[in-house]
Amino acid sequence: MPNLKNNIFLILLAAVLLPVALPPVGGWMIRERLEKRLDIKIKGNFVPAMFSTVFYLKNARFEWKGKVRFEKGDLRVAYEPLSFFSNRGVRIRLSGKDLEMRLLGDWAAMQGVEQAHLEKFEADFSVGAKGLNEIYYAEAQSSAFQFHIKKSENNSTIGLRENKR
Repeated sequence: MPNLKNNIFLILLAAVLLPVALPPVGGWMIRERLEKRLDIKIKGNFVPAMFSTVFYLKNARFEWKGKVRFEKGDLRVAYEPLSFFSNRGVRIRLSGKDLEMRLLGDWAAMQGVEQAHLEKFEADFSVGAKGLNEIYYAEAQSSAFQFHIKKSENNSTIGLRENKR
């Protein structure tokens, strides 16, 4: 009977600890995957949310492929844990408000804006073994410009709009 009590105790302990430990570990894995697969270095404080597949990057800073650089702000990162096992890649949703960013290279020339304060930023995409697989949705709103991409069943739409002052 002592062996049965030990096994029951271990099962109960695992049932209590797994929901607490898995989301922060999953969040850490997502951050590592973003850095490795998208070839970016993320700086900022990693803050996991307990019992949730969300984590926060406080005072996040990173640059993506010489196109955009986030210089200051807090990002919320949500992920779908079952997508770890999907051949379509891990689905990730980024969102933030009051972010400081800089457009670089062609993107800056296209928009005619280099530095901007984003009132709102959202992105929904998947990352696979070779990098960015698919962008389902992306939106950036600033007093200087607005940008959005939305994928539907049949096509994608891209909208760029310069705000007139």
